[in-house]
Amino acid sequence: MKSRRHWLDGIAEIADADTGDLRKLAQVAGEDPATLFIGTVMDGADLRGQDLRGMLFTHLSVTKVKRDANTVVDPNPFVQEDLLPVQVLSALIYVARDDLFDLGDRRTIFRDFEVFKRGEELQFADACRKFSGAKIVIIDVYDVNQTIGFAPEIPGMIIFAVVDESETDYLGSLVSDDLVGILVIPRRVRQRVGSIRSQISQLTNELLIAAHNWKFIYALATQWRGAAFFCAKSQNGDAEVGAWGQLYSRIAQVRGHPVAGVRLVNHYGRRPWSEALGNSLFRELTQESANVPANVAAVILRSLHGAAGPNFGEEYERTVQTLMVALGWRVESIADEKRSDLAITDGRSQFKLAITGTPRMTARPVPRDFRLPDFIDEASLIIGASEFFDVDELILDLCDGKLWVSCQDLVRFRHGSNVWALFASHLGRVALWGSSWARAAFVTVLVRDALHRQQSIFPLPQPMQDAFFDASFAPERTISCSNIRFRNNNVIARVKVSSSDRSGKDNLVFDLAVGFGGPFITRIDLSG
Repeated sequence: MKSRRHWLDGIAEIADADTGDLRKLAQVAGEDPATLFIGTVMDGADLRGQDLRGMLFTHLSVTKVKRDANTVVDPNPFVQEDLLPVQVLSALIYVARDDLFDLGDRRTIFRDFEVFKRGEELQFADACRKFSGAKIVIIDVYDVNQTIGFAPEIPGMIIFAVVDESETDYLGSLVSDDLVGILVIPRRVRQRVGSIRSQISQLTNELLIAAHNWKFIYALATQWRGAAFFCAKSQNGDAEVGAWGQLYSRIAQVRGHPVAGVRLVNHYGRRPWSEALGNSLFRELTQESANVPANVAAVILRSLHGAAGPNFGEEYERTVQTLMVALGWRVESIADEKRSDLAITDGRSQFKLAITGTPRMTARPVPRDFRLPDFIDEASLIIGASEFFDVDELILDLCDGKLWVSCQDLVRFRHGSNVWALFASHLGRVALWGSSWARAAFVTVLVRDALHRQQSIFPLPQPMQDAFFDASFAPERTISCSNIRFRNNNVIARVKVSSSDRSGKDNLVFDLAVGFGGPFITRIDLSG
């Protein structure tokens, strides 16, 4: 570089230059590109197409510069907490339909993604030819064949074909010599009443995993065309544990067992206990370390088509018993004149466990003499393990002394726990139940038990008694459950009881908590 007597001497050369490339501008000014821009505020700079590796910046905000798929910059050692360096794009995404995926309020998570929509196929294909990272097409599973037109032009592309879990029998027809790199993403059909948020955000974890583990995911997608990619994320305490249980239950419900595929585990902060849990649920899987978002479990299955087979019941029983042992329980066989069940014990407590891998084809009608119990008899309660019960069935059998749970609930039932850990797990999802009758009945059972416990300690207001001990199950009131949160090993839900005529006369709001000691009621607001 030529020497200068003053740092302003090169400004004239920069002003006259016919390029916006920062490296070239530094060279025009006779300065070192590596250090010239230290201290320079880069707001508004056009960095599209620029390779800035080897150059240091201290004031480079990703939200305040123009960039594209070809913008490349080194990690910035000087970056401040509120100034993010320009990210190298990790994925180009084409979305065939707006209802399949939208960035929405997740722009921070996907700040290194560039998304193309219907009508921008040529722009997407052109960008892909110049890009070596993740290239993903998101399309409805029924429209997969429409992708053939431009798929061969884009080497290294994965197709994410989205399908509702209730329709996964269609997956067997996706293996095609014309299409490579297909992963089917089963989308949960959420059952809840009232206004619900669109399901377009369900691909979040799959996209993040694919983008940040691109070579690994693409190799599997190419090898196992038509394979299914399941992800699960749990929000409550021991979230990584909950994700494994949720993942197993989802796969079982679409007859995805036995699983033969790859298990992805969180590469950072992995815990031996949760890995043992994953092994007990998915013994057929091989382990792969991958960069997975926190509290997420993910599995790629070779195929879902006809995978369950006739022996799913035996496989499920073995899995539940293995899971109980992994959780610290001892499993023993018991038999009496009426039934043959299992007993699980930790040396201090013992529970009866009935396991069934066979779904009931029809739900029972609610009997005319139906009546909810006044409290839960913990000592005689039988735990029923199944992945196929519905919530109406759960309530009816609870009145007969059996509590149905799935592996999603059982993963939290460690040795030393009691049945309230299972009730708490159900309460953590009760707002998502599709049956408003079952939701209200389940809350009523827990509230009755809480009133039964607390009445001897301190009296609760009479409106609580009136609302929840009506012999005909509160026909003139609506019971709703919301704002579910997890705190200090308790699940807490906001319960609102309102009169059906919406007059507000008999409204009341309170918090219902379920923990190790059972259910209890706090924060009562009689004004609603």
